[in-house]
Amino acid sequence: LTHFFSKVHTELSASIPAGFIETLCQMYNYRILQLVKESLYDYNEEQISRDIQNYLFALNFEIGATVTNTFTGQKIEITDDFIDGIENRLLGNKVNRQKRLTFRKETQKEYTSSTLTQEIMVNGVLLTDTKLYQDLYDLYVYNLKEKVLDPFLENENFRRAIKDFGQEEFKTYDRRIREDVEFLMNNLRDNLNYTKQGAKEVCMYVIDNNLAQTFAKTD
Repeated sequence: LTHFFSKVHTELSASIPAGFIETLCQMYNYRILQLVKESLYDYNEEQISRDIQNYLFALNFEIGATVTNTFTGQKIEITDDFIDGIENRLLGNKVNRQKRLTFRKETQKEYTSSTLTQEIMVNGVLLTDTKLYQDLYDLYVYNLKEKVLDPFLENENFRRAIKDFGQEEFKTYDRRIREDVEFLMNNLRDNLNYTKQGAKEVCMYVIDNNLAQTFAKTD
């Protein structure tokens, strides 16, 4: 559409409301970015569940303690690295220390005052069915999905591997890159009905136009 109105029939551009084409392009770019992220996103639901349950349990003990989580049966050594690691997945690693501690305190308060004492002990609700758990699960998944392209944005090999997908040269790339690209392409084709060439083109479009960085700046 942009090419049609700006290059082919420029005389028609005056009949289009100001900013309409730009807004349409922005909507398209955002949609395409989300589709590629969704197609590359491969998460382990069991691992996410264990992380959240262990995190909620660990918040009730002092740093340095070693405890067995009654919900997962896992033995946990509660360290700053353990707590910070899960919070990085929940909040992102750029959140400052004060916001992190505030989040931790509020989460622990809600767990003890409502989740454990009311939902679990009184109403017999499973931890994984409580509101707090579901909120944390959604937050964890959201942040994982938002960051899924980060490792590849500055990796020229990833871009080239997409371009060479289906060619003999594709076999020369690192196994992890090949697996990620194959996973991405298969999802775009199987779930979104892209052709092989269409899947490659849409991925190149996202990377070459820096869409992830563009929309990260507007979040």
